[in-house]
Amino acid sequence: MDPISRSSLKTVRGIDPIIVDSRSGLVTRGNAENLPFADKSFDIILNIESSHLYVSCQQFFRECSRVLSEHGFLCWADIHYTHKLNLTLNEAEQSGLRLIQLEDITEQVLQGIAVTSARYDAMLQTAPYFIRLFRNSIRATYCAPGTESYRRLMKREKIYICACWTNR
Repeated sequence: MDPISRSSLKTVRGIDPIIVDSRSGLVTRGNAENLPFADKSFDIILNIESSHLYVSCQQFFRECSRVLSEHGFLCWADIHYTHKLNLTLNEAEQSGLRLIQLEDITEQVLQGIAVTSARYDAMLQTAPYFIRLFRNSIRATYCAPGTESYRRLMKREKIYICACWTNR
């Protein structure tokens, strides 16, 4: 059994640049490239489908390494240009993270898109007019069939990657 599955969660925290959960304090205003937490204060960081939007992935990895406890884990999944993957993996390594597992999940994501995109498209059909004005942008966001983002996944110009690193 791997170390993550044996872990018990005591606290879950989140950050968001806009949304703050002021009642429970569990969602803090923050930026993944400048995490508002003390050194070595996390055992696990979960980062899903957001790092491709960061100004600097390397700075994000540095921050993860800083706030992770010794032998803590960064679990990450994101869409990525195929030709830039090695650069991203090197940036994580240079930031003090050691890759444990890497998996290409593009096929599973495409299967999910096949299931969900029809439902999302139907929702767009009944959405208010001002939302339908942005139909093409919204469809590109969820990689709907027929969009450039979907084509990139199908041609493997972009791939979905899932990875787990441990902090050194």
